Amino acid sequence: MLTLVIPDLHQDLAWVERVLATETGWDRIVFLGDYLDTRFPRQVASLGETVDWLVEFAREHGDRVTRLLGNHDLPYLEVLQQVEAGATDPLTIRFPAGVEILPRHVRAVAEGWRFPFRRSFRLLVEEEGWLLSHAGVHPSFWPEGGNPRDSLARLEAEAHAALANLPTTESPLLEAGAARGGFQPVGGLTWLDWDEEFEDGLPLPQLVGHTRHFGEARPEGRSWCLDGGQTTYGRLLDGDLAIGRA
Repeated sequence: MLTLVIPDLHQDLAWVERVLATETGWDRIVFLGDYLDTRFPRQVASLGETVDWLVEFAREHGDRVTRLLGNHDLPYLEVLQQVEAGATDPLTIRFPAGVEILPRHVRAVAEGWRFPFRRSFRLLVEEEGWLLSHAGVHPSFWPEGGNPRDSLARLEAEAHAALANLPTTESPLLEAGAARGGFQPVGGLTWLDWDEEFEDGLPLPQLVGHTRHFGEARPEGRSWCLDGGQTTYGRLLDGDLAIGRA
């Protein structure tokens, strides 16, 4: 079983295509989020092209693909769930603070990521004995008591509830910690800072993105941050990790 783990896209579809041209024999693929980022240079794909690419990739490969959410993606879901609930006037939509989302961006995402596609995104997943999320799970979020499987199931239920309650949720699982300018002691699953907040203290080793270090994937204990700035990705072959480069 070969599982590819692709960190932060940031609309760089050419990089993803290079990875997929190299890795032709994969069984499963997990994207770690941050698909959308309108701040990136113009030479990457547009937001609309990225949205359409993800939908087409899902159509082609079905349940072999898992899509996790990053901190750059969640604000779009916040806005779209308000639109889905009937808010059509931009003046009535609560736009997340500090995020540059324009009406044309909302239209592009809304046209591509229709229900139920956008409901298929997740915050974390266990693959071949590894816990995968965009930024990582701090030990303070790990449910105590029971065996690791039960704790993971409880954490998955909490993450699902947090997404379902957007945009009214105030779950720490979705908020930034002090290292990233937030008010929580540590960041949640889309915000945890690898350099200042991450701890390799869970029963499972973790694979994350989010904290970029160009050209390098970095270990911390048994866990790894794969975000090399669109240069590195993970290969899980029967549970053993190797770092790929493209």
